[in-house]
Amino acid sequence: MENPTNQLPVIGNLVGTCAVAKMGWREVSVSSLGMVHYLVPFVTFYQRLSGGDRIPAMLRPVFFLFFAAPSMASLAWYSISGSFDTSLKMMFFLSLFLLSSLVCY
Repeated sequence: MENPTNQLPVIGNLVGTCAVAKMGWREVSVSSLGMVHYLVPFVTFYQRLSGGDRIPAMLRPVFFLFFAAPSMASLAWYSISGSFDTSLKMMFFLSLFLLSSLVCY
């Protein structure tokens, strides 16, 4: 069964991206950003919020992983680029949108 904990590898990949960028290997860290991998769990699990296929109550605390990946991606991109540019803003505001939608859930 799929649940939001399937996003943990994405978050781990983004933490590794931050570490590689802090070491000075920015070219390598761009190739390992991992947001492409995030699209599949995002679409799968975001559709489950409003659909009939609900996640069991015991697994609901892991919903924070919905906005953890894009917020970690914004931190990783800041480590790579060093500026608050458009890509970083898009990922940051996506995480705020997901947080607000989970609060309303």
